[in-house]
Amino acid sequence: MSVCITLSEMDKATDKLSSASGHDTQTCQASSLDASAAISRAENTTYGPVMSTMYHQEEISEEEKTPFDRCQDGDVQWLQRELKTGSVSPELADSEGRTLLHWACDRGQTSTAVMLLQNGALPNCQDNEGLTPLHYGMSP
Repeated sequence: MSVCITLSEMDKATDKLSSASGHDTQTCQASSLDASAAISRAENTTYGPVMSTMYHQEEISEEEKTPFDRCQDGDVQWLQRELKTGSVSPELADSEGRTLLHWACDRGQTSTAVMLLQNGALPNCQDNEGLTPLHYGMSP
């Protein structure tokens, strides 16, 4: 969203607002500048790639992290190593039936998802609710 107006246009709008509202020009000008600043802040705000449907964040030490934690964090190196040694399966699922790929897609971890697919993760596997990793990746 981009809003571009000249200062003279803003002054004209402020005068019209002042006349219509019964407030003095200075008050309306301050309100216009506040609105302009809010628009500018909104334009420059960076939002993450996803709004997780499985989100709950708590501090976990490195030793306590599960493969699912590693997927949500995008720890590709750890996952590659563990998949290579066979200590983690690309089909590993949590109690809700969500696989590592579900977790990676849910958190927007594209490189993790690609690596899991390259290592045999099943893209059409369904969790206990019948949702695939794509459902999680496409959720708002």
